[in-house]
Amino acid sequence: TVFPNGTVTVVSQYVIVPTRFARGRLITCIVKHPALEKEIRYPQVLDIQYAPEVSVTGYDGNWFIGRENVQLRCNADANPLPMEFTWTRLDGHWPEGLLSVHNTLQFSSPLTYNYTGTYICRVTNSLGQRSDQKTVYIL
Repeated sequence: TVFPNGTVTVVSQYVIVPTRFARGRLITCIVKHPALEKEIRYPQVLDIQYAPEVSVTGYDGNWFIGRENVQLRCNADANPLPMEFTWTRLDGHWPEGLLSVHNTLQFSSPLTYNYTGTYICRVTNSLGQRSDQKTVYIL
């Protein structure tokens, strides 16, 4: 835009697809002009917000009757940070000895066939809810 007093305004836009991979990246606006002694830099760290990305880990395929000290972990990447982790089981049955502690599902007693099933972790933040599941077989 050229103004009556002879000044000029230039607007540049940097367009990106907002994905979680862009979060925390640094972009810098650089202003160069003959009237400036040196270029001016305006750095900006991107704060991309997104619903949780969720994965359940911890099952190694070798859970057998009597095995102890096993757990499933619900891993979540989100911005803003996840607010709530909820564990359920697909068939609705919740065997005795299961303990849900934040993002971990602890099997607090030796494994039995009762623990065979599909476990679901749901993670919620202010932008949405996502889930992942893991089917556990007790051998």
